[in-house]
Amino acid sequence: MHKIATVFRRDPANMRNVLDETTPGCEWVLAGEGEATRKWDGTCVMLDDAHRWWARREVKPGKNQPPGYVAVQHDETTGKTFGWEPMKQSAYAKLHAEAVANSAPAAPGTYELLGPKINRNPDGRMAKLKARDFPTAASPVHGCPPAGSGQTTCCQRTPFELPRTDRMTTDPRLVTCPATPRAFTGTNV
Repeated sequence: MHKIATVFRRDPANMRNVLDETTPGCEWVLAGEGEATRKWDGTCVMLDDAHRWWARREVKPGKNQPPGYVAVQHDETTGKTFGWEPMKQSAYAKLHAEAVANSAPAAPGTYELLGPKINRNPDGRMAKLKARDFPTAASPVHGCPPAGSGQTTCCQRTPFELPRTDRMTTDPRLVTCPATPRAFTGTNV
């Protein structure tokens, strides 16, 4: 139940920014061994098989676990326990109810709760539940932006402009984007 690491190392001087350095342990992503997904800045919630909603909850050392809490993992280094608390008692319960009304998810699984009052709402979203978008075999594969560029090598779009189901690779042989590839010149940024 660890948080997902960012592919690029965060800038210690400003943790909102990333550096042009791969986070240790994430090299497999740039080697094309996985699939990239957009990290939404929300909070994790889960709909279980019994159709009960849960909110991800971190309990710090020395603090009591809330009633009904289900511990999933304990970090020996920090002393924190990660798990799920029933949504009805979560601080996000009211916003979650609004999000369910706006999104109507049906399948059990994890979702990202987005909206006002969640992590400063950088995307300016109304209350919504976001399920993961799964790439298909037909999803285009784009050329990963080279160092010094924020644009793909194939269609010259930024990764944030691509549909969430599209994929990226550092191997030019695997690019399937229908756009004509252009070499990065340092001026077409």
